[in-house]
Amino acid sequence: MSTTPVYGLVTSDADLAQKMSQLSVIMYEIKDVLGVHRTPLPNTVSMISCFSDNQWLKEHPDFVAVSKDGMTATRKEKYFDYDWVCPTRKEWQKKLLALVREADRVGPVRLDTISFPREGFCFCPVCQTHWQQSGIADWEAWRASVITDFVRTCREMTDNQLYMTLYPDPIKHHHYVRFGVDIDAILPYIDCFVVPLYDLHYSVTYWLEAMAWGFRDMLQKPFLIELYACDTDPKRLAKATQVAQHYADGVLFAYARKAEDIERVLDLVRNQP
Repeated sequence: MSTTPVYGLVTSDADLAQKMSQLSVIMYEIKDVLGVHRTPLPNTVSMISCFSDNQWLKEHPDFVAVSKDGMTATRKEKYFDYDWVCPTRKEWQKKLLALVREADRVGPVRLDTISFPREGFCFCPVCQTHWQQSGIADWEAWRASVITDFVRTCREMTDNQLYMTLYPDPIKHHHYVRFGVDIDAILPYIDCFVVPLYDLHYSVTYWLEAMAWGFRDMLQKPFLIELYACDTDPKRLAKATQVAQHYADGVLFAYARKAEDIERVLDLVRNQP
């Protein structure tokens, strides 16, 4: 962990990103889950939603990730907040890699939604063909190889720091089974992980402490905890920040509306015993 507190911002608001330039890390969404694209900003980490894109799947529904029983990974199902693109599609991978290359010319890159949608995905015809041709007998091992290979390719084509979002589950095997993410295999390629631990209120923080400690034990790389900061009570968010920074290498405030909201939280953090 850093001896000096590291604070940062996650935003899709270019004006707010520039106003908060005094923070250690500014993560700016250049492609979000809706499919909205933005131009990378200097002095920020370009955040890219990789295998989720509502707009692309609206236009190309055949690219959707599908379970063995035919469920599509879309908002129509109760399990998903956005639509998931099948990670094996080469055309989609090329688009993502072009974004990564463009972003790296400006600064560091963060890979977000970088996994399969959940356990049981994807059994689309393209995935079945790739699996059969891979020579890997175990389906879960094949899935993990898809994500690892993509992350490795991103690492090979970038010169700046590479960040990666992890689902907020501090049990390593769950990432492998549920999302096809082999954390041990990916570790060499990632400079810093980001773990979103979102709550609308942060009225209690024991769960945040337990999860943060779990990630501290699980990862052998720096990691940042991302807290939800949109219309969140500043005192409660300050308390959550104190808990998070005890375990993580830094705290990110996600989707705050105004610079003064974050400044208020940081004042409270610095002045609390």
